[in-house]
Order: sequence, then structure tokens, then C-alpha cells
Amino acid sequence: MRDDGLDEPVRQLEVRAGAERYFLDYAFPNRRLTVELDGFAKLSTKAAKQGLLARDTTLRLAGWTVLHFTWEDVRLRPEWVLESVHLALGRPPASSSTGSHHQIDALSSAPGCS
Repeated sequence: MRDDGLDEPVRQLEVRAGAERYFLDYAFPNRRLTVELDGFAKLSTKAAKQGLLARDTTLRLAGWTVLHFTWEDVRLRPEWVLESVHLALGRPPASSSTGSHHQIDALSSAPGCS
């Protein structure tokens, strides 16, 4: 366990949902929660947006909760990001920011988050 109360997420977890195979940015597999860090370039075309929506729908139908954040969210609103993850895991948000910078640093080092 981390000092912010969150289990260590699994990075780039491979999952199969329907006929598709996906790699989840940060997954909490026991809770079927994925935290996706999206750069704006990922959504720059209609096809990219359609692909993201189809991916989310497929994952949700397979029982996953999908949270999306941007690099700006991680950098400028880290407490909100962590609070959202805590709430999605069904846990009360951490009462202090102790450890939050460690968790956010791990998230912010993800490729493609710029």
C-alpha cells in the first residue's frame, strides 16, 4: 500500500474486452478501474475520438470503470485526480496530501501525456 491509501496501479495492463485487446494506462484490476491519461493529440481527429468512445464502451460493457485525465489535470489539479480515483474505488478521499505527489509523479511520467 502507498501512504496515500491507494494500491499500486498496474501500468499498461493488457485486457481483452469483447473481441478487442487493450492496454490500460493505470489499472486497478481487482476493482476493474482504469485511469487513462490522455494527451490532446489523441483526440485530434474524428476517427480518434470515435475510437476512444468505442474503446470506452467496450471496456464499460466488460465491467470496467474508465476515468480520463489530461496532463494538465495531473499537473494543475493533482488533488482532484487523486480524489476522483479514491471515489471510484469506493474509498473516502485521503484526508491529507501526504503521498499524493509520489502518486502524481508516477502518473505524470506516463508516455503520451503531453
